[in-house]
Amino acid sequence: MRIGIDARCFTVEKYTGIPRYIYEVLREWAKNHPEHEYYLFSNEKIKVPEGLGDNWHIYDEPWIIDNSRLWLVFKQPGLLKKLKIDAFWGPNFVLPKKVGKIKYFVTIHDLAMLKFKGIVEFEEIFRIHVLVKPSCRLAKKVITVSNATKRDVTEILKIKEDKIVTDYIGGLPGNFNILDCDEGTVSDCLKFDEPFFAFLGTIEPRKNITTIVHAFEEYVQNVDANVKLVLAGGRGWKCDGIYAAIENSPVKDKIVMPGFVENNDKAYIYKNAKAFLFPSLYEGFGIPILESFAYGLPVITANNSSLPEVAGEAGIFIEEATDYKALATKMQEVINMSEEDRKALDEKMKLQLSKFSWSQCAENLMKIITE
Repeated sequence: MRIGIDARCFTVEKYTGIPRYIYEVLREWAKNHPEHEYYLFSNEKIKVPEGLGDNWHIYDEPWIIDNSRLWLVFKQPGLLKKLKIDAFWGPNFVLPKKVGKIKYFVTIHDLAMLKFKGIVEFEEIFRIHVLVKPSCRLAKKVITVSNATKRDVTEILKIKEDKIVTDYIGGLPGNFNILDCDEGTVSDCLKFDEPFFAFLGTIEPRKNITTIVHAFEEYVQNVDANVKLVLAGGRGWKCDGIYAAIENSPVKDKIVMPGFVENNDKAYIYKNAKAFLFPSLYEGFGIPILESFAYGLPVITANNSSLPEVAGEAGIFIEEATDYKALATKMQEVINMSEEDRKALDEKMKLQLSKFSWSQCAENLMKIITE
């Protein structure tokens, strides 16, 4: 079979998010399915993933018009026809227009931009309606990374449920290792003796960081003042209100913001935090939960979207994501957890981690395409 793949995400230097998802799947296919011919398409030069064999072909010639979406609509269909592609996978929400008898498949990661106003620019919402919804209708199968996203595709985009297949991503990168950290070289802002709670991720409204801040205030003022909060991550969409809430907090001197952290600092945070706070308003999957589990770090999260699917019985949940008092209560419960309860939680975290693998994700997707 000749399988075409939208590889425009590989123009980046580092694979995170959706590029990481595509990379992990392709790596598994290269290892386990050499019987197919694969074609990677992009309108810009791409950083080709390592380990691909001679049956992998790259088509990344720049087009006369420097516009990715116009290329998808007007240029890519001709390439698919010319190369006699049998099946085409759009791993990043969109597909080109229909060409002959080619079978189309598209992956939808989440629809947060349609569920919550003001978290993306209008242009992105326009893209969803003009490109993503028609792509779902065009596809033979729509692949979602969680049952929560599957429900959203059915309810919001009005795609029939029997056309949608959930295929959990592998979660942790295939090359993920529990990193050692040199405590002598961690960033100066992390060199303190107090116990701390932590959040790692983009500083943006969807991550519900203001609730974390208010919960921390509640904890410091009513439980224990000898504690800190580490909020690690780069600035995201509409984050000014979050930084203002932190600046105006009565406990702002106990809140540490190191910005985006590299591996050494990241490992230090995961290994030394008392709990990972992740009460997101919405997540298509939630990889930070599994990263925390890998380090044996308890996760307090919200009972919404895909979070219960990812955290399973190993998660510690609050029912309402914005209930900062409930979050503060769970923080206290984690701190006071008995040794016996902690060991039981460790076992649950290990079990939950074992449910997600890239080999299974890639194999499921290959079956969907070849069937």
